[in-house]
Amino acid sequence: MTEKNNNQEEQNELKNSEEMASEETTEKAEQVLIEKEEVVEASELEEEFEDDLEDFSDEELEEEPKSKLAKYMGPILYSLLGIMIVAALIFTYYVFPFFSKVSGEWTGSSASGTFKIVNKGKDSEFRFVDMNGTKGLDLIFESNLSRKGVNQYDVTNTKVKLSLSKKDISKENIEAMKKETKLVKVEKETAKEVILSYTKEGIKSSFGDTKLNDLFHYQLSDINWMLKGETLVLKNQVFANPSLDFQRK
Repeated sequence: MTEKNNNQEEQNELKNSEEMASEETTEKAEQVLIEKEEVVEASELEEEFEDDLEDFSDEELEEEPKSKLAKYMGPILYSLLGIMIVAALIFTYYVFPFFSKVSGEWTGSSASGTFKIVNKGKDSEFRFVDMNGTKGLDLIFESNLSRKGVNQYDVTNTKVKLSLSKKDISKENIEAMKKETKLVKVEKETAKEVILSYTKEGIKSSFGDTKLNDLFHYQLSDINWMLKGETLVLKNQVFANPSLDFQRK
């Protein structure tokens, strides 16, 4: 009876041992599966991170040049616009007949004598100095400049006068000329000179059918790097045929 009980106990212990061993094996297997799942998940996360990193790097590389280009495009465009505006202004000033481009004093000469031009704004004075070799006798044309074309000028409202220097012309000759009232009239008299204005009859007598405005057609040429013309060319069929060059004084 005792042996039978011992055998039964041994069998029970063996059975318990097997059950415990089986449970341990099952637990280890489950642990291994859990660890494998964790490894797989970690691997998948790592791959996803690497993919995201690659995508981010690609996007960053694509956006970086765009960002740099956008950064510099603004100043570049403004610079180009500024250059275009300056070029347009220079070109406009170069070709447009501004009165300021012919302002100042100009001198020229020919076989007929010496001539002088003085321009102030629109006002223009053309002077035939010592006309016909008579010292102190100047023929003066006063006009208003008008724009004609590219650096070209005409005149309007031309009036003609005589300037008599009291220093160089005798009092008798001055008085004799002042008496030619049909041809001239005294406009102004000072201690140094007498200014006589031509009447319509005087203009007709001296210039015939020639229109005074047609005596003055100017062309500005030899424009330098400062956009200032060095030569003012006068053209007419009376005393500047085919042309007479004036230099800036």
